[in-house]
Amino acid sequence: MPDSYAVPRSSGKSRSLSSPIDFYVHVLRHFFGMHERAIATYKADNSGPFAKHFPGSNVMDKNRIDHLTHEGFKRAFSRPGLAPMTQRYMSILEPKIDGLAFSTEWTDVPDLLQFFRMVYGAALLEVVFGPSLTRVNPTFLQDVWQFDDSVPLLARLIPSLLFPEPYRFKRWCAYAREIFSECCVSEDGDGDPYWSSALIRYHQRMYLQADGYDDDDALAAADLGLVWGTLGKAIPTTMLSVYHVFKDASLLQRVRHNLEDTYGDVPVSEIDPSQLVQDPLLPSIQAETLRLYVNVCVMLSSPYADVSLSRWWMPKGTVGLVGSGITHKDERFWNTKDGVHPVSSFWADRFITDPADPSSGPTRDSALRHNHNKDGKPSFSLRGLEASWMPYGGETGGNAICPGRLLAKRVTLFTIALMTRKFDIEILNDSI
Repeated sequence: MPDSYAVPRSSGKSRSLSSPIDFYVHVLRHFFGMHERAIATYKADNSGPFAKHFPGSNVMDKNRIDHLTHEGFKRAFSRPGLAPMTQRYMSILEPKIDGLAFSTEWTDVPDLLQFFRMVYGAALLEVVFGPSLTRVNPTFLQDVWQFDDSVPLLARLIPSLLFPEPYRFKRWCAYAREIFSECCVSEDGDGDPYWSSALIRYHQRMYLQADGYDDDDALAAADLGLVWGTLGKAIPTTMLSVYHVFKDASLLQRVRHNLEDTYGDVPVSEIDPSQLVQDPLLPSIQAETLRLYVNVCVMLSSPYADVSLSRWWMPKGTVGLVGSGITHKDERFWNTKDGVHPVSSFWADRFITDPADPSSGPTRDSALRHNHNKDGKPSFSLRGLEASWMPYGGETGGNAICPGRLLAKRVTLFTIALMTRKFDIEILNDSI
């Protein structure tokens, strides 16, 4: 992508380009089947995602869907909700793995993605929605992945009958409302066995007070969007990260050595997730997986002011699209070690800057190749990559950047650690 398309890191521009409400309306209507009464509330919300209304907006507080949704996500997927959600994933997943009926002999797993979808997807779904959703609807997870497979068709506006039927969510909502009470909330203040998380309890209160959300059909569409957003990228990214670790024997050895050297015999479930994030190798593996495989289309819109984008202007009310697939594979930008590690291939160390190696670091720009750790050790950083690495929306997405990215990162890193401790995997059919 030409440099002139990069959006400067200006807070004013970030605020202006922070409310792609047209995108929300499109996917809620065409992907998740939300009815028009609820869609009308979204379309009428010109107040923006921030606490202060955009100029000229007089939307009632209860109908500020953009702002209220963002606030719920920020609380859930950062502090104070991030730590409890991460800990739940860890405590749910490890028993699932230990309970698998694998012997000490080699066991064929014909579809690694399907394995991750049904095992790791089940754990992540339970983190956000609790065990009662699949208890009430035993085939729900299979339905969600069937829906995920249909998304490319939905993106082409092909009419779909593949939505997980609204009654599944409605049945779960009725069950949770009947059983839940505040005394069910766990000591961490977030989890409970019915709604599962403070985020879902918040969503129930938020949507039920808004105009147009007068039935559970609208809630079902919103919940389906949240389920898909939670699972749709995180699980394939985690699978591909694990795949590349086990595909490369030397990389697998490095990951295992780092874990052993840092944590010794401490069970993986007792490792502080924030420490895993500090290890430069594991975050670099995840970041490289996202760069190589994740293509997103970032939608930009400025509802109340013209915005300068370098040599161009975006008029207010118009919509702009930025495709990450171009920037993620830009050979002029990314460091390839003089072609040894081309942008079309996986390189686990691409996002690591080593002060002892002046040719290290993610970009070709020597000005960005500096160590960010005061101790002089190799480090992982995304600084300077805002307009070129954007699997979650990036800086160009402003306030619309994926709110679950921090949880997704911890899910992937913990899963890599757990898999490398618990399994030996031999890739027989290398079709990726």
